[in-house]
Amino acid sequence: MEQNIIMGELLQKNKEFSQSNKIEFDNLLELKDKHTKGQWPKSIVIACSDSRVPPELIFKQSIGDLFIIRVAGNVLSNDVIASAEYAINHAGVEQVIVLGHTSCGAVGAAMQPDNDSPFVKKLLDKIRPCIKEGMTIDEVAIDNVNHQVESFKNLLPSITTKAVNVVGAFYDLESGIVEVLENKSKEISEPVEKVLVTE
Repeated sequence: MEQNIIMGELLQKNKEFSQSNKIEFDNLLELKDKHTKGQWPKSIVIACSDSRVPPELIFKQSIGDLFIIRVAGNVLSNDVIASAEYAINHAGVEQVIVLGHTSCGAVGAAMQPDNDSPFVKKLLDKIRPCIKEGMTIDEVAIDNVNHQVESFKNLLPSITTKAVNVVGAFYDLESGIVEVLENKSKEISEPVEKVLVTE
């Protein structure tokens, strides 16, 4: 129930963001001082590194509100999972949002022929199982979010015994709106553990 309330608040703040030309934060100095003693974020956000997708601004959140993990293509890796594990077990977070977006450059790159450096290839290979013939870049990006969500859920029992709510969301660069996704991920041919956590 509490996780649903948190998600509802974030979506309401996002609606305000999408309709506003100005964002103001109150009590920044007070918050800065408060959080020198610890952090109690509302939610983990696993987001793309794209500079057009800043989670704090999109959700109108301030210092200490969100535990943000950013990586191109919002894909899981050992480091991403370890960071989330820390937030869940040591900062008390019980909400995880995997946030994708329209016109994702990482997804677009994954849809191109494989001529990348070994580092880029390793990242893009975590997106490529979602690609099916005829899909648009945004359809692949949505499927990728759903795939990462299901993978995270499968890994949860190995990192915590807590009840953690994991949801996928998708940000529209043009409208500024975040929508929660219904998980309708197309069947992935490779095991999620192989695709996402073997490094």
